[in-house]
Amino acid sequence: MNLPYLSSQTIKKLSALSLESPENFYSLAKIDELIRNNGGFHLSKYSSNEPQPELLPDDKLDAENAQKIHRWISSFKIPRAALADGRLWSALSLITFAAYTNNRWHGGDIKKRYLAIGSSQRSLIRNSISRLYWTAELTVCDGDYSRTETAFLYQDIQASLLERAFCVNKHIILNSIEHIEIEHKKNKETLNKKRIQTYARLLNNAGGTISLSEVAKVMIPDIFKQSL
Repeated sequence: MNLPYLSSQTIKKLSALSLESPENFYSLAKIDELIRNNGGFHLSKYSSNEPQPELLPDDKLDAENAQKIHRWISSFKIPRAALADGRLWSALSLITFAAYTNNRWHGGDIKKRYLAIGSSQRSLIRNSISRLYWTAELTVCDGDYSRTETAFLYQDIQASLLERAFCVNKHIILNSIEHIEIEHKKNKETLNKKRIQTYARLLNNAGGTISLSEVAKVMIPDIFKQSL
């Protein structure tokens, strides 16, 4: 199959409609009608013979779904720049995996979960399908998805770490999650939302004064201790 794309104009129209009548996005038939009446979609040049994975709309299965999506999308051999295109993820969320999106995020923020506006990291980490792919992409290491599981175990990892600019340095993300895993095993009671947010803020501040490669090499353990 070839991956679908929505045009920027179609996404703009759907975004406006999501504010006017969000209830229309909770019906698969209505979603299909909205897309057809507002520009439709087109198929990209990226193709694969791998079967489309089945995603189950259970938050406890986010890590498993992320692995499925990551492996499947990787089979299309898409350039990294194209993987930051909200037009792709909007189409996948509203067309290819519309049933999953509707069941997983029914009643949620349409613009955030059903659409991907632009190519910002925040938009990519919040969209129904791209959040699965990018969380796996940023945390997988040589085919090992164990840190992807940790990323979904603590949802604040996504909001506090994966939405920030420093997530482009994979070593920072992997080392950060490694320390979170260690702390989780020692005393998971101390590993709360506030601490993860404090750690991310200190990490972000450090990245503003020295190179990200230096942060990844030597500063993460100290920064993690400061977040106590």
